[in-house]
Amino acid sequence: MLARLRGQQCIHLLHIRKTGGTAVKHALKDHPTNHRYRIFLHPHAITLSDIPRGQGVIFFLRDPIARFISGFNSRKRQGRPTYYVPWGPEERIAFENFDTPNALAMALYCDDPEQRAKAEFAMNNIRHVRHTYLTWFKKRGILSFAPERHHLHRFSGEPGRRL
Repeated sequence: MLARLRGQQCIHLLHIRKTGGTAVKHALKDHPTNHRYRIFLHPHAITLSDIPRGQGVIFFLRDPIARFISGFNSRKRQGRPTYYVPWGPEERIAFENFDTPNALAMALYCDDPEQRAKAEFAMNNIRHVRHTYLTWFKKRGILSFAPERHHLHRFSGEPGRRL
């Protein structure tokens, strides 16, 4: 509100997991304002629905497959070397079942219902993997199309394609 009183336009940086937000926030942290703009650097928990209507929003997207691989590998390392966020019990189970992002992706398509259930459990419980772009945009209707798992081949090649 103070920024608007000063005649500055409010710009909000949505920090979408595994899209480079940490690097951008680091680059901008010493320059959150100038005479025209005030940039708000938000944590992961802030979504588009949290931003007041009419204020500017900046966000970055990444190829979904690259983002999935990065998210899986980051959590497999428990965030290291930059951070250390230990696994919860569900993540531990997920990484006991799947050693690589490709193994997890392939299990989502396998014919074995038990293996597929383990893969779905992992997808819902690995911190950076469970959040889709809809996490940040769904309430405002910006992204209204979310492909079902069986339609992903349209975007990433055949279901058996190695990641």
